Amino acid sequence: MNLAPVFVTAIVFIVIYKIIELFARRKERMAIIEKMQNAGQPIEMPKMESFNFGKFTSLRIGALLTGLGFGLVLGYILSIVVAASANNVVEMYQVKGTIVGGCVLLFGGLGMLISYLIERKERKNL
Repeated sequence: MNLAPVFVTAIVFIVIYKIIELFARRKERMAIIEKMQNAGQPIEMPKMESFNFGKFTSLRIGALLTGLGFGLVLGYILSIVVAASANNVVEMYQVKGTIVGGCVLLFGGLGMLISYLIERKERKNL
C-alpha cells in the first residue's frame, strides 16, 4: 500500500491553510493596532497562544482514548466473526482492516462527541 499520495496531499493542504492563516492573523493584528491608535491608548499586542490547554483537556483525551480502545476491541471481535465466514484470504484481510479502521474512527469520534456534550453541560453549570 503506497501512502505517498496521501501524505503529499495532506502536506499541501496544511501549507495552504497555514499561509491563509498567516495573512488572516496579520490583518487581525493590524486592525487591533489601528483601533488602539484611534483610541489614544498605548499599543500592547495581546498574547496569542497557539495551544490553549484548558480545564477539560484530560476529559477530551480520556474520552478519545476510551473511544479508540472500545473501537479496537469491537473491531477485533467483528473481524473474528467475519474471518470465520470469509471465503478467501485476500477478502478476509481487506474486510478485517476496513472493519477495525471504521470502528476505531467511529468510536473515537463518539468519544470526542461525548466529551463535548459533558464539557458543554459543565460550562452551563458554572
